[in-house]
Amino acid sequence: MTGFELILSAALCLSCAPLNETQLPANVIQLDENGEVATLPPDLAVNDPALEDAPLETVKIVLATQKKIDVLKDWIKGKKLIIGTLEDYPLSYTAIENGTRVGKGVAFELIGFLQKQFEFTYEV
Repeated sequence: MTGFELILSAALCLSCAPLNETQLPANVIQLDENGEVATLPPDLAVNDPALEDAPLETVKIVLATQKKIDVLKDWIKGKKLIIGTLEDYPLSYTAIENGTRVGKGVAFELIGFLQKQFEFTYEV
């Protein structure tokens, strides 16, 4: 996974509704203690043929991942990041505005989105 894909997947995950024990993603397959598929309640049952090739995720993995994201979100909240970039128009470039170098391009639009989600500040 590239850095850009990692950032994008984190951004998309953070924009999802909070995950809890009673509200799981529709394509999660729960396994019992023996590693066999557990029967899901009807509201969580999915009859989608596209999911046959999808990798199996257990409820524990989904919840553990969400907990890790919450810890990272708490850690970065309020931090000031120093961002270095290469001139790679239109993905990433800089411009001088009011005597200050500011980041421009697609990468900085994504960083702006993440900044709102994670509540951090940054300088270029």
